[in-house]
Amino acid sequence: MAASSQHTDPSTNGQAPPGPDDDGPGGAGPGGLFVDIGAVLRGDSAPRAVPTLLRRTDNRCLLYPGKTNLLFGDPETGKTWIALAAGAEVLMEGGRFVFVDMDHNGVEQTCERLRLMGVPAEMLADAGRFLYVEPLDSEYLIAVAGALPGWEPTLALYDSVGELLPMMGASTNSDDEVTNAFADVVHPVARSGAGVLMIDHLAKNAESRRMGPVGAHGKTRIYNGTMVRVFKVGQFTPGRGGVASLWVHKDRPGGVRRETVEPERNDDDDEIKRDNLRRWGVFEMTSTPVTERSQGQTVPVLDENGYPRETLRWQVLPPKGLHGRIEGVEMPDPRKGGRPRGNGIGDVGSDKYNTEVGRIITALCRLRREGRITAGTNKTAVREGGFITPLSKVPFTGAWERWVDSGKPDDPSKVAPLTPVDPYDNRFHPLTPVDP
Repeated sequence: MAASSQHTDPSTNGQAPPGPDDDGPGGAGPGGLFVDIGAVLRGDSAPRAVPTLLRRTDNRCLLYPGKTNLLFGDPETGKTWIALAAGAEVLMEGGRFVFVDMDHNGVEQTCERLRLMGVPAEMLADAGRFLYVEPLDSEYLIAVAGALPGWEPTLALYDSVGELLPMMGASTNSDDEVTNAFADVVHPVARSGAGVLMIDHLAKNAESRRMGPVGAHGKTRIYNGTMVRVFKVGQFTPGRGGVASLWVHKDRPGGVRRETVEPERNDDDDEIKRDNLRRWGVFEMTSTPVTERSQGQTVPVLDENGYPRETLRWQVLPPKGLHGRIEGVEMPDPRKGGRPRGNGIGDVGSDKYNTEVGRIITALCRLRREGRITAGTNKTAVREGGFITPLSKVPFTGAWERWVDSGKPDDPSKVAPLTPVDPYDNRFHPLTPVDP
């Protein structure tokens, strides 16, 4: 939606402007209370829901206007960065963006982030294009929700659900209270045509995580747009940017899911399979230092704190295999770059995991060199036949797949990538095979 030339100041005495339904229902049947099916059949009703916000490089979008959408995931996965990228995109394309900040990001940091992402300062200072608010209590938040429809935002960002519900006196574990809170302060904004984007977190409990965001099951019911699970791939860091993968958890209208790829065979993460998460894309943000010429040399421009200034550019890449095409980006297995993990043998990518993989690969190569296993020996025979004693099946599977993909060599140096392991270290000698 393009920005209009006139707008209503949402701070005016906290009064809500006239809503779109103030002139009466205007429907069909007794009292005009029912849907006009004739208008639907003629194509005169509201258009089919089409995602138009947060564009991928192939021009497919992730978020719906006029709907309530969600980004959720573990802490530090880049959710707010992704949401601000959607807001910056809206502003640069002539739309209106409002940030309802309940997670204490701060107005200075928010403006700084948007400026780094290319939004001009004069655009941020224009109350007809960008609004920022930190509601103090439920009354303030209700007043904001009542005022925004008259301002006609293109995108309304609420960060975060975990702060919104307590502010409204609602328990995250009560379906009814969650539903009522959203009905008061979220859904009116979406009904005005704005794409509403919420941010939420995941529970730590494994059983709770499978239901999606923290709290009541009803929280998943209230999102009538897209619910997107965010996994961290590369930590978002000043001066370096970051990478996150985006997986569709729910898509009620269906327009986003058709532009996704189902999990690959090696996506052995239980949460992906159980929740039917589908690959949508990889969000990449890169940092470029701001430089200047000084005394014949190119030098970085420093800020008031002595850090190099930077500009941020981002793109969302489509997943490999979309519609059968080979183009696209490989979306990393989240267990190898997703949620926070421990450092146990079964934690893929941990130091202990890599050490055990190295031990097993070295043993496989030695057994191959000595002729005790051949090209036709299968994984089960090696793991269960006494050739090697793995501490865990998880690193054994990873080691076996790396070894097989490398052509079953007899030299550990021919298996890559591999954490370096001394092939002559006695700790990595394989066991003698058990006699049949």
